[in-house]
Amino acid sequence: MKLNDPFGRVGRRQSQAYAALRQQLHERGVRDTESLAGLAASMTRSALAWASVTLASGALAMLLFPGLRAVVGVCVVLVLLWLGSSWWQARLHLRRYRIEECPTITKEP
Repeated sequence: MKLNDPFGRVGRRQSQAYAALRQQLHERGVRDTESLAGLAASMTRSALAWASVTLASGALAMLLFPGLRAVVGVCVVLVLLWLGSSWWQARLHLRRYRIEECPTITKEP
């Protein structure tokens, strides 16, 4: 029993998410280093684009509604944390896929 996940719910959700990603990667035919690296780069570009859109819209909202700067700031930070966490989990899943499906790959995507 783990103290940070006593009933194993988080572990089960992460295993299910990895299984779904693994199935999608198999269907797309991603089985080599180039495809995996391209996917990781595309994922990073998308995350950066969404982060910039979030920051820009937050800045615009702060300019339009100066009385709500604190609320908008907190919301922007929460969205950025969620985005970063999702990106990190996806990277971990891609790393696990690389280790399991492409054992000859030594460089992390």
